[in-house]
Amino acid sequence: YDMGGGTFDAAIVQLRDQTISVVNHGGDNHLGGKLLDWAIVEEVLIPALLRERRLTDFRRGNRKWLAPIAKLKMAAEQAKIRLSRDATADILLDYLCTDDRGEAIQFECELTRNDLERLAEPFILRSLNVCRNILAESRLGAGDIEKVLLVGGPTLMPYLRACLTDGLGIAL
Repeated sequence: YDMGGGTFDAAIVQLRDQTISVVNHGGDNHLGGKLLDWAIVEEVLIPALLRERRLTDFRRGNRKWLAPIAKLKMAAEQAKIRLSRDATADILLDYLCTDDRGEAIQFECELTRNDLERLAEPFILRSLNVCRNILAESRLGAGDIEKVLLVGGPTLMPYLRACLTDGLGIAL
């Protein structure tokens, strides 16, 4: 189970007589931790910012706001990583940009593990569907899998690990 920054890959590997062979594999080239970072930016950070300040057409994709959106994305990724071990992560940017009145913006926001789990759920479910499909194609069930190897930063999330165990019925 490999959830990288931009892609997801899953493989069923067999070890027999000291020979490793791939039984089946699948993936999603448009699924990974970066999607979760952007979900944090677009669904938590930007709405929190816009509740406090006036920023005309402040959104991802607007060239005028490239630098502050990039700062929010980096802060989202760092907070996501902290939430793998902590219940909350404070985001503090001393200077994000200036608002429509020309006033400097200092941005503060608390991201909770519950926020992260809510945002991560659809991505995790997509990865579980890939896993279910390759298991079904191989005519294998949870009992046929001896061990799951987790690769990639998002796999450190306790929620993702719980979803894998519950959703696939395979102990980690």
